[in-house]
Amino acid sequence: MINEHYPLKPATQEWVKQRTTISIKDRQSEASKRSESICKETGIKWSFSNVDQLKENGFQLIDPVLTEEEIEDMSIYFRSKKMTNFYGIHESFTLEQKPNHVKMARTDTKTNLLCPHMIDLITNDKIISMASEYLSAPATLNCVFPLWSFKEANPKPINMQLYHRDADDYKFVKLFILLTDTENGNGEQVYVKKSHRKESLPIEMYKIERYSDKKIEESFPEDEVIKIYGKAGKCWLADTYGIHKGTVPTKTNRLLLQLQYTLDPTPIFNYKQFRYSKWDELSNLTKHSVRMYLRR
Repeated sequence: MINEHYPLKPATQEWVKQRTTISIKDRQSEASKRSESICKETGIKWSFSNVDQLKENGFQLIDPVLTEEEIEDMSIYFRSKKMTNFYGIHESFTLEQKPNHVKMARTDTKTNLLCPHMIDLITNDKIISMASEYLSAPATLNCVFPLWSFKEANPKPINMQLYHRDADDYKFVKLFILLTDTENGNGEQVYVKKSHRKESLPIEMYKIERYSDKKIEESFPEDEVIKIYGKAGKCWLADTYGIHKGTVPTKTNRLLLQLQYTLDPTPIFNYKQFRYSKWDELSNLTKHSVRMYLRR
């Protein structure tokens, strides 16, 4: 299987530097320099989108980008496909055959791109423009990532189910789309408001590691810890350098689609481009965005 996350390529020096830059001001400065450079290099423009809430709070709910029928098509499709354990030895299985020890699973790149409506989604100029507006540069699609989280009667969260920051570039943003109904207490996302730009935290809370619930409770007011859940089709944008986590579902399995947009492709990810018959019909913005996945 070809997957952005596995097998990984060796980390570059620049990648390590980015991951270990813990100053918010330094990260913003590096992002600003790179966004200016990309705009000069490409000359690509995008349509204005209002992302003020995203800039201010680190997340922003948006109108659905898929119809109920499209969401149902995608959900049915992924339920029928082989997937691999996100951790461990990455064994392969179907949803009905899921081993008891598996907590989260993903599908490979080709499977993801062949999903009904996925190509239309990743070539949607409006979505790319929103990401570009936030990044102040033409956005690069660097990850197409449907993630299964499996229900547990006695939840024992691991890795992404613990509070953390992502750091796949100096600046990036994710589009999240629920492909299954999700309730409070059953797989909701949790985001710590304004943590993507807050500079007054203890230094250890800027490191790319996991943080305990207790540490978050001690560091942030309760009303800044936001839970996001709802019906299948709910969408939001989030800067996941901000502190966040996915919770363990207890009643039903959760399927969450993530599209991540960065300034540059992630150097440790494995990409494979697939031929796209309508490549010449795409805008320059979209060609730039999807170039790690699609080609003429």
